[in-house]
Amino acid sequence: MVEERSRQYLFISYASEDGDLAEWLTLKLTSEGYAVWCDRFKLLGGESYPRNIDEAIKSETFRVIALLSRFSLSKPNPVKERTLALNIARSRKEDFLIPLNVDGLRPTELDWMTSDLTFIPFYKSWALGLRKLLKKLSSIDAPKPIRNGKETVAATFLDTGFTDDQPEEVSTNCLRILRIPDVIKKFRFNTYVSRYALLTLADTWAIYPKDGGTAFAFHSPPEDHRVNYQITYEKEYALSKTATIEGIDSGNIVKNLLSRSIHAELSRRGLVADRNKLHFPPGLLDGNRIRFRGYSGRYTRVQVSGRRIWRRVEQEPEEFQYCLSPRFRVRQDLDYGYIAQLTIGLRLTDMSGEPLKRKSAFARGRRIRKNWWNHEWYNRSLAIVSYLAGDKDTIVLGENEREQIVISAEFIKGEVPVRVVEEKTSEHEEPIEDEIELVVDEWDDEELEEVSVIQKEIDDLDES
Repeated sequence: MVEERSRQYLFISYASEDGDLAEWLTLKLTSEGYAVWCDRFKLLGGESYPRNIDEAIKSETFRVIALLSRFSLSKPNPVKERTLALNIARSRKEDFLIPLNVDGLRPTELDWMTSDLTFIPFYKSWALGLRKLLKKLSSIDAPKPIRNGKETVAATFLDTGFTDDQPEEVSTNCLRILRIPDVIKKFRFNTYVSRYALLTLADTWAIYPKDGGTAFAFHSPPEDHRVNYQITYEKEYALSKTATIEGIDSGNIVKNLLSRSIHAELSRRGLVADRNKLHFPPGLLDGNRIRFRGYSGRYTRVQVSGRRIWRRVEQEPEEFQYCLSPRFRVRQDLDYGYIAQLTIGLRLTDMSGEPLKRKSAFARGRRIRKNWWNHEWYNRSLAIVSYLAGDKDTIVLGENEREQIVISAEFIKGEVPVRVVEEKTSEHEEPIEDEIELVVDEWDDEELEEVSVIQKEIDDLDES
């Protein structure tokens, strides 16, 4: 009888079509300290994949992790490995096979051997699936023989030739604010202004409301606002002479006004606000595309709105619309002063323009962004900045020179000591079709709550 301590490996069984997930899962599990056998890797100090797979599963494997998909159901090797694992499970009276649902298989699609097993869902989110798998492995005391898992995983990349020791320039998503007005002006509303009216007003005139009757601004109000709201100028504060303005930190007022000034400029250029978030509405641009000079120096185009088809298993397909939703958040930096950080979201609606419910929008948005690689994100960022700056090197907000805000139209760049060898990485081309099919299930409430927790952690980290 094989001693328990000798069975320390996790064996990954999969079809070749699911190889990307198998690789990702192997690296993630190895970084957690688990010893993983996957035929795509030679890990653990050069240790090779076993020649006699049957014997390795029987005598050295702690659990078999099977990637169940429509591809793996009929492939000889995955079927053989699952069958062996199930036989071992019956013999040892333990859950020796851990099945992962890769592409939303229904119980009716499974064979009789696996149809009654409890699956870990990976088709909705690899991150959530991994979280559940790690919880499962911890509950059964899976051995962790690798003490330097993260270093082992890193070594697999360092040995591939994907990097070399040459420095490389990298870009951030931040723009340097080159000039701000010298003074902040205080204005008084001589008529009552509701909170809703203030938010509507702020879409086109950047203000920092102090209370229902007064507000701070860099710029004078547009003429129609001045008349409609009976706005009068009261006084101004020189930024160089005061750290606080009427009890409020002047830096906070400046950051707020800078963010809202960019928001107001985007609104003036045709973007539409929904719950204080702007988006490119369909039909704003010719072909719903921005033409701009990409990072390669050549002119290209980026789609800012379009439509998609969402297909769910055994349900009618649904068509929906998406629009890019840019947001600039202004922060203070020790090296650059005030900077504007660009993030890009998505606004998703049905074909009548009604926003999708939160759960539906999250799942659809995640699937759209899934294939946005670094250069796709960067191109979209360049396109939005180009939309604000035109062919100029700066974005200028405000007509009166004394009140103008000037922002660099070039993202802040830095240098890293290690270069990625682009020639050895596969290129990911963005699909040019406006319509693609998305085949996944809806999220259930428990999984959506997990996503919300993860997103909150990301937001908290971002804030810090």
